[in-house]
Amino acid sequence: MTLDARLDLIEHGDKLFQKERKDYKSKPAIVLTGQIHSREAITSSMVLFTALKLIHGGVVHNDKRYQNLLAMNKYYIIPSINVDGVNFIE
Repeated sequence: MTLDARLDLIEHGDKLFQKERKDYKSKPAIVLTGQIHSREAITSSMVLFTALKLIHGGVVHNDKRYQNLLAMNKYYIIPSINVDGVNFIE
């Protein structure tokens, strides 16, 4: 997926979420990124695990801690910023 496609996807998701929550712009944004440098292969898994943990805890298990985190913040999840670096280590 290209960077432009990812940004379009994020923008589309933002628009859908804004319709549901009027206080969307007042929420703090948390950006989870991975693989910033070429030899950090495990960091993409850490980002995806964190996202999965948030969703699983808040939606599947109805854990109040995770529900509050999801309700009080907006999240931008980018597992790999340096896609060329991934190619370098493969």
